[in-house]
Amino acid sequence: THEPSRMQMVPQGVVVREVGRAVSQIAISSRYLVWEAAAPESQNIPVLRQRDLRTGEVTTLAVDVLPDYGVASTRKWVVYANQSPSGRVRLVAVHHDGSSQVTLNGYLAAPIDSRGEAVAWAGVDGSNFDVVVRDMRSGSEWLAASPPRCSSGRCYRIDAVSLAARGVAFDKGAVGPQPSIIVRRAFNAGSASSAPVPHDPQPDIAPSSTGALYYRYFHGWYAWNFGASRPHETIYRGATPPPVLRSEGRRFFLAVSNAGCDSGVVARAGRGPKTVVQPANVIARFISKGRARCAHVTDLAWTGRQVLTAWSLESVRAENNHTDAGLLGLVIATPPLHH
Repeated sequence: THEPSRMQMVPQGVVVREVGRAVSQIAISSRYLVWEAAAPESQNIPVLRQRDLRTGEVTTLAVDVLPDYGVASTRKWVVYANQSPSGRVRLVAVHHDGSSQVTLNGYLAAPIDSRGEAVAWAGVDGSNFDVVVRDMRSGSEWLAASPPRCSSGRCYRIDAVSLAARGVAFDKGAVGPQPSIIVRRAFNAGSASSAPVPHDPQPDIAPSSTGALYYRYFHGWYAWNFGASRPHETIYRGATPPPVLRSEGRRFFLAVSNAGCDSGVVARAGRGPKTVVQPANVIARFISKGRARCAHVTDLAWTGRQVLTAWSLESVRAENNHTDAGLLGLVIATPPLHH
């Protein structure tokens, strides 16, 4: 199964506080909360840390990581990206005690995604991409797709991979005037299926438990759930829909913005009422007039009961001057959500 195992409850409130670094990516497993933190404008080395949810102990697992490529946490392993001696992005895994490092992929093409004990990634293999799902318990790997980087004069990138409960999805971002393509493959399907995305060289993919969830420029968010023959518009349509952080089942998690800064997170199932997940007043405690900070939600993790949100809080003065002065990274855990 690729669903999360039963997890330790996370204490409510601020569970991670990084002074001078932004928390960019988070992942959670049955016992551990893992995060990557970096200060973009300074020479501070990006770090990978974890918190033992049973003991509260915080350890640094690695330094000089590449936070833009994501992080995963399973029962035994932490998976993250760093740079190889040749300068390529590689995907590595270590045990939660920092031992037994192994290289999973030597030429990573896009950020990874995970669900339960499974990790999905896109790597470069010569003239092709390889989209792989690996079971971190057994070490077995499933090659979901191996599309060419270029075909008939048309070239593509892979910008993101999304691992759902029933399969995997990814984009082929167009390098040129041709349409981009959304690709998905169910675990029990003999081959992949695809849908064109015209006039958008980089359709953003958000994590989703049900299939491919992607943003088409100037049109809004589309969902292509496993079991549906074609993508369909979600209710978050139009030129300026709200930022969708991820979807789990029928529930969408949305960032709430105010004057260019994120101030909270809400959840909404279908056309039902919005439920406040991360109240704006929690973030407001860290945005006093003296600090004049602007908050940006950078990631969201779902345990099946709780939401954890990652934040970067930067002073407006530092943001305008491109410095890291006043930078603060947070991870905040919510009370359990009712289904």
